[in-house]
Amino acid sequence: MATLKEIATAAEKADRAGNTEDAKKLVNLYFRMMEKDKKKETTSLSLTDKDVKLKESSNNPLAQNPNTTASGLYQMTKASRKDAEKFDKSLVGSNYDDPAVQERYRTAYKGELAKQLKSKGVLVNTDNINRAWVIGAGGMSLLNKAKPEQMLIDVLPSSYFKKNKAGNYINPNLTSKSVKDFMNDPDPYSRKPNITLESVAF
Repeated sequence: MATLKEIATAAEKADRAGNTEDAKKLVNLYFRMMEKDKKKETTSLSLTDKDVKLKESSNNPLAQNPNTTASGLYQMTKASRKDAEKFDKSLVGSNYDDPAVQERYRTAYKGELAKQLKSKGVLVNTDNINRAWVIGAGGMSLLNKAKPEQMLIDVLPSSYFKKNKAGNYINPNLTSKSVKDFMNDPDPYSRKPNITLESVAF
């Protein structure tokens, strides 16, 4: 049986060679094997696609984020959808309103994130793909180089901490949180702000 690393390498070679179908099959195999290995991961978040749909959109394929371009079951932005289409070119021109198509985008973008994480020297596993879904592979690369005690606001670009017209953070889950906090958070998809003693008024 091939290892996860060997499968990832084979998928990358197939993608580069333009063998889209073979690349997709290898990516699906990669994630099936990753799910089996999840129980062996001591720090696994154990979030399945079903969990993510519930957290991101309450299983609503028509859900639309009022502050960003994120939409659908997995709240994918236009930029992330473009990345997914690079990985699976058959998605180009498809009807994103179709829930089944959104599932294909989820699979393709996970494959693209895995490829990006690997290229940036970040460990590729289910947990890091879920984290990258929130802050991108670039964000994970920055965290990978940072110290655990550093605050996210001092590591990630300022664009991650934008506020909406009402003055609320678009990504409240990233505020008042250290690199260690984020990496140990069992739910990177949470939109709840991090509560600290300093943020509580007595």
